[in-house]
Amino acid sequence: MSEAGALERARRRARFGLLDLYLIRGVAGPFLLIALAVGTAMLLERALRLIHELAAGGADLGYFFPILLQLVPYYLDLAIPAAFMVALVLLVARLDDHLELEAMLASGISLVRIAAPLSALGVIVAAASLVAGGWLEPLGRYGLRTLRAEAINSGQISRLEPRALYHPAESFALTFDGRGPEGQVGGIFVWQRLDDGRELVLTGSSGRIGFAAADRAFGIDLGRGLYVAARPGGTPPNLVAFDSLAFRESLRLRESSWRRGWDQREMTVSELAAALRGGHSEVPRRALQAELYATLARAALVPLIPLLVLPLAFTTKKGRRGLGILVGGVLLAAFHHGMNFAKHLSLSGAVDPRAAILGTTALCAAIVLAVFGSGRKLPSHAPIQAWLKPVAGLLAPFRARARRPRRPLPGRTPGAYLAGQLAKWTLLSLAAIVLLLQMLALLERGESLISRGFGAAEIGRYVLMQLPLMLQQALPIAALAAAILVFAALARSSEMTAIRAAGVSQWRILMMALPVPLLLSLGAFALSEYAVPRSQLALAAWWAETELPARAAEAGPRWFRVGDEIVRARRASPDGRRVADVDIFRRDADGLLAERLTASEAVVGPRGWALHGVERTRFEDGRFSRERVARLDWPAPLRPEDVAAWARAMDVAPREPSTTSKS
Repeated sequence: MSEAGALERARRRARFGLLDLYLIRGVAGPFLLIALAVGTAMLLERALRLIHELAAGGADLGYFFPILLQLVPYYLDLAIPAAFMVALVLLVARLDDHLELEAMLASGISLVRIAAPLSALGVIVAAASLVAGGWLEPLGRYGLRTLRAEAINSGQISRLEPRALYHPAESFALTFDGRGPEGQVGGIFVWQRLDDGRELVLTGSSGRIGFAAADRAFGIDLGRGLYVAARPGGTPPNLVAFDSLAFRESLRLRESSWRRGWDQREMTVSELAAALRGGHSEVPRRALQAELYATLARAALVPLIPLLVLPLAFTTKKGRRGLGILVGGVLLAAFHHGMNFAKHLSLSGAVDPRAAILGTTALCAAIVLAVFGSGRKLPSHAPIQAWLKPVAGLLAPFRARARRPRRPLPGRTPGAYLAGQLAKWTLLSLAAIVLLLQMLALLERGESLISRGFGAAEIGRYVLMQLPLMLQQALPIAALAAAILVFAALARSSEMTAIRAAGVSQWRILMMALPVPLLLSLGAFALSEYAVPRSQLALAAWWAETELPARAAEAGPRWFRVGDEIVRARRASPDGRRVADVDIFRRDADGLLAERLTASEAVVGPRGWALHGVERTRFEDGRFSRERVARLDWPAPLRPEDVAAWARAMDVAPREPSTTSKS
């Protein structure tokens, strides 16, 4: 008896081992293909936007593929959970359609036993998600930011106009007075703050400005000029007069914000944990905790996806499986946005990061376990059916209308039938693709939407503004997918054979289907010429209006020109009558630095502008002289309303490389 029992247990273990392998193989293959397809689709959509962005900025297109490569981990991190869920749905559909589920249940294998190997595979998928989101994505985010800055800088340098000020970072500013023959520029002015705190001012009578994309650097070749390096603390500056000088600088510049470590989103999981243990990071501890716990929590929820998908797909009857899948997709999206909301509350200081994120994770796990526990029985006995009945009731009228027999239209012809089928499947494919793109866009923008405090109305407005662009992008794919589906269905049901047997040629079939692509072409033209530009302009304006007010605190000094004088200032009053922390650079007739005025503030009065707390430094014949005066008149043709407009622009200006024109 014991030998027979041991033999039976051995057979059961072998059977279960084969079953585990069968289920895992049924998910692993589709998962890899779907992750690749979904990631590629999202990457292609972003590639179109990236091409437009680089082209609009005049950037070197050689940056396109390096920037796109940095985006791969980000979209891979988004695609992995969605692909795992879709692969599980496909497995359930196959098991149910081939009656394999009934065979498993009849042999005594429970849904818990079926879910066990899939959850074990989910642990491996979670590890891949953690690697993509916890290590590769932060590095890719930093690479994207720096390469994008380089690309924009290269474009702005190539389009730099005379008397415009180019200041891509707080540590650098460049301008020149005019262009001459053969690419020569005159009156070059360069200001740079070095790593050791010194301020470097280069002025030259003439030279050339350009950039080398291969070296990721721009260069300035100056003719006769003056080199001034001022040390902090009031020590005497170093002056060097030169006949020629070659200046080279990285397109990224040496701005402190370009390095990794000041933004928690660009730190890997190991770096976040080390920063929390050491306690010496520039990032607030709350931000480090929120980023670390959110990254770990997202990966921890991946093994629970089988426990959510299996009962929703198994316990719904055939023909209604889409309802369970829809509910599962909504819950998965809700988990993602709930995690972003908890992270935002943690960053704002409203709640403790550990309590908010871990509490959200526990709530998500409890919902999944409740769904799984209520759906472990057969479809006709599962309590989860009661949960899905309200949703099914809402969809019942549409399902009944779709099943209602239709009378044949008078004059019904094979051409009308073919065009109708093609139009129907094109619209269905278009709706499915647009829905997928909208879901991916919400997942991508979820953190930004929540951080701006958007509710359901604002999110709905964002979706509507994005709809024309989504339709334009989805139309070609929907037309191709619909044509493949329709003609494959006609061939499978032998309808194409009947049409050809009636003497209809391939060209005639093409003419039958032609009205549908013509209408799609008209729709694409209307979208590209009218709907998409207007919606994108409205979206850009609305997005700028809802920008976070923290920009003003982040804004650094700004540069502008008043006549031939070059001015740097940090703050201005709202009425434009007072400017604080002012530096004025004056040059001689050859464009060389002649005088620098540093004032605590500039105030406009009845007799014009006056500088207070002034330090004047003069440069002449390789020597300098310095004096301090309490007050100095500044005869600048600068109107207070212009300063007020400049102050308002500073309050909303993003920290991006930019070029400002002269005043």
